[in-house]
Amino acid sequence: MVSTPILALDAVSQAYLSRDGSEVRALDDVSLDVSVGEFVAIVGPSGCGKSTALRLIAGLDPITRGAIRIAGRPGAEGRDRVGMVFQKATLLHWLTIEKNVLLPVRVRKGRPEAADVAAAKALLDMVGLGQFGGKHPQELSGGMQQRAAICRALIQDPDILLMDEPFGALDAMTREEMCFELLRIWEARRKTIVFVTHSIPEAVLLSDRVVVMTPRPGRIADIVPIDLPRPRSVASMHDRAFQTATDRIRRSIYGHDGTADRPTL
Repeated sequence: MVSTPILALDAVSQAYLSRDGSEVRALDDVSLDVSVGEFVAIVGPSGCGKSTALRLIAGLDPITRGAIRIAGRPGAEGRDRVGMVFQKATLLHWLTIEKNVLLPVRVRKGRPEAADVAAAKALLDMVGLGQFGGKHPQELSGGMQQRAAICRALIQDPDILLMDEPFGALDAMTREEMCFELLRIWEARRKTIVFVTHSIPEAVLLSDRVVVMTPRPGRIADIVPIDLPRPRSVASMHDRAFQTATDRIRRSIYGHDGTADRPTL
C-alpha cells in the first residue's frame, strides 16, 4: 500500500500580469510529491519560480492552474499545517525574542497559554538561544536572528516547514554554521522541509532529494536523489556521492559540470 504524500503538487502553473499587461509565466506544469519527514531542496536559475512555488504552497499567492494537496486535503484546508521561514528573519524590533517566537500564537489565540510559553522556551533552548529570550532582535547577530525565525515557524508545530533561501543574507561562515544547525534541528524534529536555495552544495548537503528547475517558466528539469549517509558533517562534502550529485545538478542547470568554478556554500 502506497502512503499518501504529505505534500503534492499536481500540474501546478502560475502566471501573472506585468505592468504592460503582458502575461508572465512563473511556473509551468510542476508536479511533485513529498513524503513525511523528507528534506527536499529546490535549486535553479534566478527567476525560475522557486520562491513562487513556496508561496503557492503557503497560500500567499493564488494558483493559476493545477492543485496542491496537503496530507491529502486541498491546500487551503491544510495551510495550518505549514510554517514558513523567509530569507530575512523579519523579527519585530520592539518585541523580545521570546515574544517574536510567540507572535503566531498571539495572532491565532490572542494570548499565549503557559504551555505556549514553555514551548517557546524549549525551542529557544534547542537552537542555543535560551539565554536570549529577553533580548531584542537588534541585540543579536544575523545567524541568531534566523534561529529565532525558525523557532517562530516551529512554535505551532507545523507538519511542513517551507524555507525560502533562509541563509542567503548571511556571511559565508555563518551560512555554513546555520546549515549544520538546521541539520541538527531536522534530526531532532523530523519535520518535512522544502528548502529553496541558490547554492548547489548547500542543497546537496542538506537534502534527501534536490529538485532542479529550468529557467522561467519554471519546470522540473531533474530530481536528484542524494545518496549520502546521515547524520551529515563537513566530511560529507568530501564524499564521492556528494561530488556526483553536485556535478549532475550543474550539468542539468548549466550544461556542464562546473568543475572550473565550483562554488562554496
